[in-house]
Amino acid sequence: MGAAVNRTSTDDYAMGRSKTEEERLPLQSAFLEPSTRRLFEVAGIGPGMKVLDIGSGAGDTAMLAARLVGPHGRVIGVDLNPAIVDTARHRVRAVGYANVTFVEGDVAETPLDRDFDAIVGRLILIHLPDPVGTLRQLMSHLKPGGIVAFQELNRLDPMKAYPTTALTEKVTGWIYQALSLAVGDVRDDTHLHRILLDAGLSGPQILVNTPAGCSPAFLEECTTWGVETLRSLLPVVVRGGLATEEEVSIDTLPERWRDELLAQRSMLRAGGFTEAWARRA
Repeated sequence: MGAAVNRTSTDDYAMGRSKTEEERLPLQSAFLEPSTRRLFEVAGIGPGMKVLDIGSGAGDTAMLAARLVGPHGRVIGVDLNPAIVDTARHRVRAVGYANVTFVEGDVAETPLDRDFDAIVGRLILIHLPDPVGTLRQLMSHLKPGGIVAFQELNRLDPMKAYPTTALTEKVTGWIYQALSLAVGDVRDDTHLHRILLDAGLSGPQILVNTPAGCSPAFLEECTTWGVETLRSLLPVVVRGGLATEEEVSIDTLPERWRDELLAQRSMLRAGGFTEAWARRA
C-alpha cells in the first residue's frame, strides 16, 4: 500500500514505519509500474506537465510521473513521514532526476502551488480518513482542465489461486483481514469513482487491472510482493489475533508458497486494482 498523508494528530499508517516497509515500497512499485504507467498515459499525463503526487512514499510514483513529463515538466511529491521523504530524495539524486522534488508534510496543511496540471496517487486513499475532503481541498491546487488520477487496491477482489492452495487462502486472509483491522471499513476500492464524483469531478473514467500468471517468474514476483506486504502488516496480524509469528513463519513463506503453487499447477491472480481519472471543470 502507499505511504500515509493527511493525519492531523497521529501517524497511524497501516503498513508501519520500518526499514522493511521502506524496502517493500520499491518492490511494490516494480510490480505495479506497467499498470500505473498505463493509467497515467491514458489519463493524459505527458511532456511539460506539472504533477503533484500525494503520499509519495519512497518516490517511485513520482519518478514514474517524472519520466512521463520529461525534463521540461516537474513533479512535486508530498509525504508525512520524514524518513521516507529522505529516502525518496536520496533515490532521486542517485538516478539524476532534476525535475522531481519532495516535501515533508500533511497535504492538508503544506503550502503548495496552485498551478498543477495533474494530481496523482497510488494506493493512498485507503489511508485517508476523509479522502473526499482531501481531494476537494487539493482541487484548489489544480488548473482548470487539470487531471486527477488514482490507482487503488480493490479489497473486494483479493488475491486468488486457480486451483486454490492452502497457503494462498491463509496469506490473502491475513493480509485483507489485517487491512480491515488497520483502516476500518472499505473507503475506496470499487467506490473510487464515487470519491471522485463526491469531490466535484464529473464523468470519471475507470480501469480495472488484475495481474495474473503461472510462470515461475510471475509467481516469484507476485508471491514476493504478497509476502513483503504481509511482513509489513505482521504486527497488525499478531495484535489482532489472526495468527502468531510462528504460524506465519514469514522468512520461509515465499519459498513454501511458490512450491505449493507450482506443485498444484496453479495460476495466481494478484487481486484487483481499481484505477480512475477525471478532469477538473
